[in-house]
Amino acid sequence: MWTVLQVLGSWLVHHYLHTDSVYGVFGIVLGLLAWIYLAVQVTVYAAEINVVLSRRLWPRSIVQPPLTEAEAVELFCARSRLEPDDDIGELCRRLDDLPLAVELAGKGVRVNAVAPGFVMTPMLARFIAASGAGTDPAALEEARRQMGRMAPLGRMGEPEDVAHAVLYLACDASSFLTGQIVRPNGGVSMP
Repeated sequence: MWTVLQVLGSWLVHHYLHTDSVYGVFGIVLGLLAWIYLAVQVTVYAAEINVVLSRRLWPRSIVQPPLTEAEAVELFCARSRLEPDDDIGELCRRLDDLPLAVELAGKGVRVNAVAPGFVMTPMLARFIAASGAGTDPAALEEARRQMGRMAPLGRMGEPEDVAHAVLYLACDASSFLTGQIVRPNGGVSMP
């Protein structure tokens, strides 16, 4: 198409001006630029097609990669949400948060989490001091009592409470525990 336009443009210029010295060179330059543009477009499309084919990005709906165990459980749970069943729904709610535990269980790897509540750490003490209580030990103890009243056990957590939960998960006593969230929070949050 560009060649046709180039030839037509050259013919019109030559016909009306009866010269081909300047305008002929100009037509050749335009023609070369058109060919360069066309070559660049073809190269870009070829590169895009190469990436799509080498990474198997198309056709996605026809060729699916095999599902991992975690993806199979996720698919099962997604279907179970469409057809509610209390037992399956509860199982899926628990597995939604920790699909890694399902995937690694066959390899003997246990995946658990620790989600502590309020624990009196130096960072929390600095936060309480910055919120207006200052560094006064009596004010810090009063803040500790107020936070402790929110927990059914009536006290705020200590770093040792969290350490004991982590120690339990690390020892053989929890060898049959995976995919769980241990919450040392004094009963503030109970699933």
